[in-house]
Amino acid sequence: MTVPSRRWFVPICILSIGLIAILFVSCGEEQSPKGPDLVECVADTIPPALVTDLSLKSPTLNSLVAVWTATGDDGMKGTASLYDIRYSTSPITEENWESLTRVEGEPSPGRSGQLENVRVGGLEPGTSYFFSLKTSDEMSNESGLSNVATGATLQESSPPSNVTDLVATAIGESSFTLAWTAPGDDGMTGTASQYDMRYSTWPITEQDWGLAARVEGEPPPKPAGRLEVLTVDGLEPETNYFFALKTSDDVPNWSGLSNAAPGLGYNAFLWVYPDVIHKGDTINIVYRVTVEEPVILSFTANYLYECGDRTLRTLVEGTYPTGIFSLVYDFYDTVTRDYYPATRYYFSLCWGSEHKMKTDVWLRE
Repeated sequence: MTVPSRRWFVPICILSIGLIAILFVSCGEEQSPKGPDLVECVADTIPPALVTDLSLKSPTLNSLVAVWTATGDDGMKGTASLYDIRYSTSPITEENWESLTRVEGEPSPGRSGQLENVRVGGLEPGTSYFFSLKTSDEMSNESGLSNVATGATLQESSPPSNVTDLVATAIGESSFTLAWTAPGDDGMTGTASQYDMRYSTWPITEQDWGLAARVEGEPPPKPAGRLEVLTVDGLEPETNYFFALKTSDDVPNWSGLSNAAPGLGYNAFLWVYPDVIHKGDTINIVYRVTVEEPVILSFTANYLYECGDRTLRTLVEGTYPTGIFSLVYDFYDTVTRDYYPATRYYFSLCWGSEHKMKTDVWLRE
């Protein structure tokens, strides 16, 4: 047997060691050396253990935090390579796994036993969700489906602001134009989702809201602060109406009732309501001015009077632009007691020689 010379011995040893190292690397994690120059490769077929403690915490309107304990590369040993976290609004099974929404930005797996978490955003408020995950090693061995965790985002609770500047203007015998400032989705922020506009021949309150007729074709809300305009047709000719509205967001959270806007009929000039009041009550006077000259709005308990009669109690005097105005007058005066119980009062609107009058307003004890 020929013995290699000493000068070749060292290079041959280095080459042998290198070949053994290459065999170790090419075999993956599972290697079993059988001697100085022989390595047995064992395929890595052990997947990570499945996660069993997945839970959902820290809900907000649009997010949930998924929390779980990391498993390993082989069962509970080592460190895995990849998480695949998915969610749905319906229960999760192996059969529907591929159709689920995958979470973006999953964390890289930590060592076995480490607590993991990821916040998942872009969710819908007030919605229940199902989450599950799978874990893979570097050889693409995948764990089974984890436990399915359930949780819900927070319900949005801030309703749109109440509309306070609703105005109704008659534009024809049976038509009104309504105008108001759009509220928001949350108070006066954002864009609401829906209007509910109603009308009636009596003042609309929360108690009789359900009895008022609903307007058809309300516009979709504009961003908060924008002007809204709606034309309502097909009403009774030359009739006075009240209009009011509520606004909702997409939950829906509904606002309170808006101001009840009086709509003076097309050929009417003066409207006083309610028809019967008691001392201390508020009486409302709505009037239309169609001239650019001084007007006088006044009242008296005496039916026989002329425009310009200075015995009348004057409420408004001056030049006003064409339009509809609402005035609130506290009829009861504890100092002068200028009222007469059980008396019919008359209100007048005068400009030039024109005289418009409204009667049948009674003051009661």
